[in-house]
Amino acid sequence: NRIKSFFQGKNYQAIKEGQRVYLTELLGGPKIYKGKDLVDIHKTVGLSDYHFDCFLSNAEKALSGLGLEDETIDEVAVTLEPVRAALMNRAQGLAAHAKVVDGQSVLDRI
Repeated sequence: NRIKSFFQGKNYQAIKEGQRVYLTELLGGPKIYKGKDLVDIHKTVGLSDYHFDCFLSNAEKALSGLGLEDETIDEVAVTLEPVRAALMNRAQGLAAHAKVVDGQSVLDRI
């Protein structure tokens, strides 16, 4: 429900198929993705880090439900993380050391 609104009124099956093919390639599968560029797709959507985190959470739950080991799920999450900058339309991305919340870096908050 946290990201469902982005797909309302869209061809959900086509989006799912595009995601499946893109993610298959990203995770080491055959290079067959011929869809639109991620920046072009998401430039007017208005995604935030919260939305990307929700997507990662959904992916982790789905992979866990398939019985994958935690280490594999973590590896998928780490592989997906660099995509965040493109989806947020950040020219140079945001490194963990630069993401400051309440004056503290990610490392400070751990």
